[in-house]
Amino acid sequence: MFVNPPAMVTYLDQTPNASRVIHGNIQRHSAVMRTTKYRVSSALFPQAKYPDFPSGGGFIMPRASVPALAAASERIPIFPLDDVYFGFLVLAAGLRYRHDARFRVYGMKDELCLYGEAFVVHRVSLGRVQEVWRGLYKERRCNRMGPLPS
Repeated sequence: MFVNPPAMVTYLDQTPNASRVIHGNIQRHSAVMRTTKYRVSSALFPQAKYPDFPSGGGFIMPRASVPALAAASERIPIFPLDDVYFGFLVLAAGLRYRHDARFRVYGMKDELCLYGEAFVVHRVSLGRVQEVWRGLYKERRCNRMGPLPS
């Protein structure tokens, strides 16, 4: 997993009301799978679609949302898919989402400067993370990338 804190900080600084919503790659109207490794029986969850949820590949949760999520977890039974369960908690807590495709949970074209724009990129090897980090922040091979925060 590649995580880009400088890009996230800039995003949060520039996003109005950032501290009032859950930010991530929000899955909307996601079909319930009945046959894959993510299968859920109709006895456990009879609906055909899940409520919206942030993909588990990475999201930002404001500190202010934690008490409401903790209270919801006292009422909502555990569910076998953690990102879907988190979506249940968000719904029960009455919180809102903000989708942003820069939470790259399905990967992306492997080009250095694209990593500089992304907040997270799922399924990146440790070796590649090190190469990207060095290219973006040490060697500054992408003009739009500034220095690391002090």
